[in-house]
Amino acid sequence: MLSHGRRRACENWAGAAKKEARKRWLSLHVENNAPRITSIRVYQLGIPIVGRSFQCGRQKTLEVLDSTVVQIKTNIGVEGWGEHCPFGSVYLPAYAKGTRVGIQEIGPALIGKNPSHLLEIDQTMEESLSGHPYVKTAIDIACWDILGKMAKLPLCSLLGGRFAEHVPVYLSTSSGINAHSLVEDMRRYKAEGYKKFQCKRGGDPDEDVKMIKLAASELTQGDTLWADGNCAYSTNDALRLIHGLRDVDLKIPFFLEQPCKAYEDNLFVRKRCPFPMILDENVDSIEMILQVARDKAADMVSIKPAKIGGLTRAVQLRNLCTSLGMKMNIDDVGGSCIISAMTAHLAASTPPQFVNAACDFWAPLEKDTRVCHNSPRITNGYISVPTAHGLGVEPKMEFLGDPLFVID
Repeated sequence: MLSHGRRRACENWAGAAKKEARKRWLSLHVENNAPRITSIRVYQLGIPIVGRSFQCGRQKTLEVLDSTVVQIKTNIGVEGWGEHCPFGSVYLPAYAKGTRVGIQEIGPALIGKNPSHLLEIDQTMEESLSGHPYVKTAIDIACWDILGKMAKLPLCSLLGGRFAEHVPVYLSTSSGINAHSLVEDMRRYKAEGYKKFQCKRGGDPDEDVKMIKLAASELTQGDTLWADGNCAYSTNDALRLIHGLRDVDLKIPFFLEQPCKAYEDNLFVRKRCPFPMILDENVDSIEMILQVARDKAADMVSIKPAKIGGLTRAVQLRNLCTSLGMKMNIDDVGGSCIISAMTAHLAASTPPQFVNAACDFWAPLEKDTRVCHNSPRITNGYISVPTAHGLGVEPKMEFLGDPLFVID
């Protein structure tokens, strides 16, 4: 027969063992019910450009954009959607077929991972494929979509809050159009209520001066214009452009965007430019944002999730810019209404004093190619921010067809 003391010790031990068993059961229960990626489905979507082809700088003229749409399925029945759509194969070091090949490389390592653990997903992708951030973009966005649906919150609530129900968007005009078409486009977009315009240039500086003046002549008080060289100018050509515009009364806010490819060349131009400047293609990391701030190399930067690997890293750059007091265009390279919804959420979750504009990808694209239910709508130059959980949009399967491949 056990003494009272020994019986008490056994009871304490049994109680502790029961608690530990309960803890292990709960851990196992929670673990088994945690979201896990069960499959990654990859689709190809061709997005035709309206009426005429589109050109950036001196790059290849495009008539159709080749987009990759990703669907991630989980064991809890929640699925997420993401997209990556390069603007051809020469605008940035990214191409559509490379996106899909890269997903085949990194996809197997993601099966069984918790999609709501965004940094773990980011690290897993980096360990599976060093660099090539564009490959990881669609998967990262899809994981954010899942997180929003699990939390029963729209994406902007997770990214920082909803500062606005609608955010301003800008429109781009092709560098490959003639004067008549430029005027036609500017007047049509003005009539639709847009107030922010990006004039793609990057050709002969003297001709570009004429086209920029022509675009500016169609604008009025309250409008903003910037000329985007898309890295196409040499420093000499950029200075010729600046000289040609120096004495022009543009009467509206005017910016020069990314005239040259190399950061050092843009800094050289910046020191000789009377206009505020925007840097875009150079801005691809935290280190570069800090470099721009130290050098005072730009008055504004463009944050493109596709350029850096998705929303997880874009939020890091966005937050750094707000801390530095740096204004941003929050846009992307291209895409369907999946990307439009994503950029609208990111822009809406940013304090408005730091946002110049998001981008309307759909203006130059076929309106009936809206591949999603509940696509964001644009009215008077502002895009609506979806209110449903996650991205707030769901692709229409009749547009996507069968997946090119499935990883499970």
